[in-house]
Amino acid sequence: MRKKMMIPVDFSPTAANAASYAIDFAEITGEYDVTVVHIFMPQVDAEYPNFVSPMPEYSGYRKKMMEDFLDSIHKGGVHHEIWQGFPADEILKRSDQYDLIVMGTTGESGLMNKLLGSVSGAVAIKANCPVMLIPEGTRFQPIGRMLYATHKDAIKPQAINSLRVFNEVIKAHIHFVHVRDKYDTQFESQKEWIFRYLFANDEPSYAFDMAEIEGHSVADSLNRYASD
Repeated sequence: MRKKMMIPVDFSPTAANAASYAIDFAEITGEYDVTVVHIFMPQVDAEYPNFVSPMPEYSGYRKKMMEDFLDSIHKGGVHHEIWQGFPADEILKRSDQYDLIVMGTTGESGLMNKLLGSVSGAVAIKANCPVMLIPEGTRFQPIGRMLYATHKDAIKPQAINSLRVFNEVIKAHIHFVHVRDKYDTQFESQKEWIFRYLFANDEPSYAFDMAEIEGHSVADSLNRYASD
């Protein structure tokens, strides 16, 4: 059965980059039916709060913007929809109907706490399916190596199973990387959990490594490992 991918866009350059990445990813894997969506809330004029633009006209304008947006990234003809409402709410409400959501993010320094107030951050935390956040300027290329950062709260059956199912499509070499300090003794027990869920059904069809690294900054340590 084919999988379903949602690509929410706001017509920004960041969204254009993410949409282009996601559509290329879907094409090369051959596993996903793509839906590009734009969500809007009609604005109300402060001087005339009881007047709202006619919805068919407003939706038609947004549809034209969507078509121009897809043409601008050379992805015309892709299935797309226009939804009305608050973006994060609408995406989350429908997330259980999809297998993957792909969105853009500005790629600012720091981890998820930098995104908590954004739509992409809210969706990544609360969605009912996996979410892929694409940093600004990232261009698609086949995924050969994937880094999975572990800590005491990261080894959960749902997370590992989602990773396993996702990687059955792309078959990347997974690196399970644990950043620790000298007082951290969690990783040995985590290895047992990882093996248990990777081999729950059968031997995985991809390679994987497990590594421990030391560092005061998790983000810096992971970036250094990835670069190496």
